[in-house]
Amino acid sequence: MKVAAALLAAIDPSSETAKVGKWCRDTYPVRKGEPQFSHFRPTTSNRLTEMLEILRVTEMEQVGTYSLKVAFKDGTTKRVNLRPLLWGEVFEPLRDPDRFSEVYLDEKMGTVAWPNGADLAPEALHELEDEQAVV
Repeated sequence: MKVAAALLAAIDPSSETAKVGKWCRDTYPVRKGEPQFSHFRPTTSNRLTEMLEILRVTEMEQVGTYSLKVAFKDGTTKRVNLRPLLWGEVFEPLRDPDRFSEVYLDEKMGTVAWPNGADLAPEALHELEDEQAVV
């Protein structure tokens, strides 16, 4: 409660939350060695905005039997091997190279997908090791 009140009070000092925050600080004074949230000021940087942005695949090209070259909204480009991910009811049919080659960029969802309904989260693709980095 104290943290939330302090954060909201810093954003709008005239709000009801600010009054509750003041009550919390007056009722429960900060002990020696505890952080003092009353000095919190909202950040003007874009770090929070950047952290909250949704990762999306912006470009995709099949470059090997089970490998794709993918570019992400954050500027990262990787060549990734998807063979280890092709298990389970939806993905096993994609072990057939002909079925795998039906891959396409789902621009609406911002990821790679296949006509059988399979798709991979952009975060999963982003976490894969870049094949070009492995020598």
